[in-house]
This record gives sequence, structure tokens and C-alpha cells, in this order.
Amino acid sequence: MPDDAVQWIDSRRLHALASNRARELPPMQANRNRSDPLDCRLVLYAKTPQGRQQRNRRSPAKVSRASSSLKAAAREREPWLIVASPQLHAPSAKQLVNLYARRMQIELAFRDLKSHRYGQAMEDSLTRRGERLQIL
Repeated sequence: MPDDAVQWIDSRRLHALASNRARELPPMQANRNRSDPLDCRLVLYAKTPQGRQQRNRRSPAKVSRASSSLKAAAREREPWLIVASPQLHAPSAKQLVNLYARRMQIELAFRDLKSHRYGQAMEDSLTRRGERLQIL
């Protein structure tokens, strides 16, 4: 292996380093296909478990084993690996985690507002005028 070879690491291997305190990793280069690397700042954070469990409707004492429920639970257990521009050196790791959490809240609020499946079905409303939207 040449001296200038770059060591590649799968991002999932970093999950073992995650804790409930935001942790900034040393500067790295990130990319998806090993070409055109991008200098970045990485922050690793694992949320503390909330103890929530999806229950069955018919038997509330049992935890759901539906694939969608298991996938959602696994997704919530997975730590956050936040990639930021190295020019963003002012916010601390904790501030970056808080910014990302706020962004996720906003995105879910938009999803809930627009989707007929998850919320208020604004996507089904054909109204485009602001006055009418305020009434809804």
C-alpha cells in the first residue's frame, strides 16, 4: 500500500464511539463512492433511549413485531453522524446537534401538514390562494 493511500472507514463503524454527549471527530474527508472527496466536520451523537415501544392493538401487553415497527425502532436507536462544512467552526458540536434536531422537527411538521396519511392533508387541498389557506 503506498504511503499516500487514504484509509477508508465505513460510517457505521463510528457508531461504537457514539454517546449521549455530542462528540466532534477529527477533520475528515467524506464521500459516497471514493471519488471527489469532500472536506468535512463530523459530529457523532446518540440520543438517550426514550423507552417507547409500539404495542399491539389486540394485545396491548405485547410489543409489536411488525416490520415497520421494528424498522422504526432500529432507526431511532441509530446514532446521528452529522456532516458539516469545515467553514462552520463557530457552532460547537452540541449546537450542531441542536440545529439538526430543530431541522428534523421542522421537516416532520411540514410532512404532517401536507400529507393525507400523516396529518392535515394539505396536499389534497387544491387551494393556492393565501387568504383561503389561512381559513383552512
